[in-house]
Amino acid sequence: MKRLLLLAFAGLSFFVCCSGSDDDQTEEKNKAFVPDSFNGYFVEALASAYKTFEETDELPSYVNVEGINYNKSKYVAASCLLIGKMAGSPETWQEDRIDIPSVAGSVSDKNDTFDPDFISSEEVQWLASTILAYAESNGAFPNYCAFPTYYVESDGTKHENRLTFNNSAVIFCRYFSEYVKNLAFPGKVSSWQSDFLHKESNCETDNEVVVGTMNSIISGKTTTLAKAEALFNYSRDKWEWQDYPNTVKGSVKTINEKGGNCCDLSHALIAMSRAAGIPARYMHGQCQFSTSVIGHVFVELFVDGKWYICDPSNNNNTFGKHNWSHMATFNGRYKELPF
Repeated sequence: MKRLLLLAFAGLSFFVCCSGSDDDQTEEKNKAFVPDSFNGYFVEALASAYKTFEETDELPSYVNVEGINYNKSKYVAASCLLIGKMAGSPETWQEDRIDIPSVAGSVSDKNDTFDPDFISSEEVQWLASTILAYAESNGAFPNYCAFPTYYVESDGTKHENRLTFNNSAVIFCRYFSEYVKNLAFPGKVSSWQSDFLHKESNCETDNEVVVGTMNSIISGKTTTLAKAEALFNYSRDKWEWQDYPNTVKGSVKTINEKGGNCCDLSHALIAMSRAAGIPARYMHGQCQFSTSVIGHVFVELFVDGKWYICDPSNNNNTFGKHNWSHMATFNGRYKELPF
C-alpha cells in the first residue's frame, strides 16, 4: 500500500510517495511481549498479579517466577528495581538479572492520603526510586511515601499526598500490566487502590437489606448523580447519629436500626452506594468542628469523574459539603475501614 507523507523544508511543503504494506501494519499491531530472561519473566508475573487484582480487588500474596514464589515485599522490591532498569535501559533491561533484596514491608493502609486519580509515569518512577532508596538505607520499606505535592481542602488546609506500601504495590503492578499490553510504559496510570465497589468487612454490598433499601431509594432515578444524592439524603435524613467509638453495627444493622456512629453510618452509605455501582470510599481524620477537634469518619462518592464528600452524621450537611471546617490531621482514605 502506498502512503503520502507531508514534508517541510525551509518553509516549502510537498508530498512524497512512500511504500508500506498492510502486512507491516498488521505485524506492528500484533507485536506481543516476549520475556527471554528472569527480568522479563518477573515483569510478566507482575502483570499477571494485576489481573488477579482486577478480578478480586486484592493483589496475590506472592508471584511465581521460574518456579520460585516471591512474597509481596520481594515483588515490590523487584518492581522498584525493574522500573529503574527499564526506564534507564529500555533496549537492554532484560539483560543482567536483578538481585532482589530481602526487605520487610508494611501491611497497614493508614496514612494513604493520595488525592489525584492518576499518577504520571515520571511520578511512578520517582515513587519506585524513593521507596527503594529508603529500604536500602533502613532495611525496611517505608509505611508510606510522601510526594512533594499536596492535597488541599476547600478552606485551603494542606495535607501531604501519601501512598502506602500496599497501594504503591497496586500501582506498580498496574504499570507493568500496561507495559506488557503496549510494549511501553503509559504516560499515566490510575492511582486507585481499589475499584471501591467490592464487599468488605462491615460493608455488605450483597445483603438483601442493603440491596433492597438501595433499590427503593434510587427507584426512578436515571443518572448516577441523582442516585448518589438520593442515597446520601436518605442516610442523612432517615438515620440518627449515635455516640460510641469505632464500628459496632456494620451496614446491615445500621440500616435496620436507622442509626449509628460515624463509622457505622459510613458503612451503610458506602454499602448501598457500591451496591448501586457507585464507587465509594472511607475518609478518616481529626476534624475541626466549631468547638473542638474530633476523630471522624465520613464518605467520598465518585460521580461523573469527581469525588464528593458525603457526611451523613449531621442534618446540616449537604451533598459535597460538610459542617466541620477542615481536617486538622488527615489519617487516610480506605477501601475497608480498619476499626
